[in-house]
Amino acid sequence: MSEFNFVNAVALLKQLRSRPLKEKSIKCVSQPMPTEEGEVGLVKLTDFYTLLQDDKKELAERIFDSNVRGYWKSTPVNKKIGDTLRHPGAADFWMLNNGITMLAADITNDGFLQEKIVDPQIVNGLQTSRQIFRYYKSGMNVLSNDNRRVLVRIIKTGNRQIRDAVIRATNSQNPMPHEVLRATDDIHWQIETLFEKYGLIYDRRKGHARDEGEPITTIVSMIEVLQAMLCVVVQRPDDARARPRDYFKKDEDYNKVFGDEVYDLNLYYKATQLMRLADEYLDTLKLELIHGRNLLPYLCMHGTSMALKNGYTSPSLDYSLSL
Repeated sequence: MSEFNFVNAVALLKQLRSRPLKEKSIKCVSQPMPTEEGEVGLVKLTDFYTLLQDDKKELAERIFDSNVRGYWKSTPVNKKIGDTLRHPGAADFWMLNNGITMLAADITNDGFLQEKIVDPQIVNGLQTSRQIFRYYKSGMNVLSNDNRRVLVRIIKTGNRQIRDAVIRATNSQNPMPHEVLRATDDIHWQIETLFEKYGLIYDRRKGHARDEGEPITTIVSMIEVLQAMLCVVVQRPDDARARPRDYFKKDEDYNKVFGDEVYDLNLYYKATQLMRLADEYLDTLKLELIHGRNLLPYLCMHGTSMALKNGYTSPSLDYSLSL
């Protein structure tokens, strides 16, 4: 299989992400509260369900493109949301739920409490949104007179820095791994696109692929790619083993691995390949788990250097070699 050209990959990604902006309508049950930055209002669950649909009445996945989380349908929280939808009580749904935060390129009033939203992106409330869609899509025990509501915040901004700040802030109230808050950076979209070419799933939205039943062997986490790059290119196997997540905390460290166009995109795939080859070799030695984990980063770095016959594994070297 030929290598993925870095320039073509970036161009392809930009083309995909510059898709025509979709316009969706949403209707509030009472006059929404307007602000300079956007609007806040209560929306009937059935109307919100309509917003989530694409032209074929299926879930419009693109509405979650800017969300850092995956869909974890089997978690206790999601099961509880599902139970709340199936068994309504005295308290309305919006009173029991944090609601939805949505970014939009523009918002215009269409009259009759209806808003037109340009390119809506749900950045907080993915689990709630998916559970609402599943509930109404199933059609089972759906109430004909369902007037329950959900709280929706719509923030209008085309500023990338503001968008990123909102995404990180609204997903930071509950503890989350640092890498998850980097998931919408361009480089991770590029790696995701590249890995698809090789039949791998880059788990940019943590846990989503596994919960969808994808084979574990095809799933590559952000941490796995980071560790591979730290071993193969940056040559810091100690950091790869003991403190890889530290590289997601500070921009200075993060940019050493994931800075804009620092490395040819293929290098992320090659480094991951080399790391997995080293892991496969250690498996044949039948070591205790802890010893195998401790040795892996050092074996990966040393094995790469030996195969390349070069103590300094420059990004420009030929990484098509196997260990």
